[in-house]
Amino acid sequence: MKRILVVFALSAALIPQIAWAELSYSSVDFGYLITSYSPSLTQYNIAISKGISGDFYLDASYVSGSQVTNDYQGENHASAITLGGGYHTPLHENVDGILKGDVILGSVTTAGNSTSENGFDIAAGMRAQMTHRFEGTLAIVYASTSGGIYASSDTFVNAQLGFNFTPQLQMNASVDFRPTMVTGVRLRYFY
Repeated sequence: MKRILVVFALSAALIPQIAWAELSYSSVDFGYLITSYSPSLTQYNIAISKGISGDFYLDASYVSGSQVTNDYQGENHASAITLGGGYHTPLHENVDGILKGDVILGSVTTAGNSTSENGFDIAAGMRAQMTHRFEGTLAIVYASTSGGIYASSDTFVNAQLGFNFTPQLQMNASVDFRPTMVTGVRLRYFY
């Protein structure tokens, strides 16, 4: 935990403060995720967020994917809907502090049997426009799900780096540094 806090503090001190437009919290994302189970769980997702009343935003996403296993179970199929929102406030020019939470409503089908895998996540972090082309996010996340084969409770660091093709279009890469590491690539459109 101390290492996470040190990384968080150093990142805040080292982020360059180059002027650009205010960070937008209204976007639509299309993404591809890989979770480092053995074998890997690959997923596709779509997400939408909408800034409301100044410093608050709402978000929702749908993710669906599969994992082909080498045992009697065959293929695992996982899907989830997340609903949530967050609060953001300026910490410095082009740097926002973020607090957010989501409810996770998931299901997993294994060998024809379906189970619910519900839970929640909460996060605290920072989002910064580092240059006119690059944006970064660093957050500490606590996530908990129960009821299925992917059930877990973890505290981990989420890191994201976005490259802006235009002010409205961004390619974003992310990593969840957790026991079952999740990497993702997404195309984000700000509206």
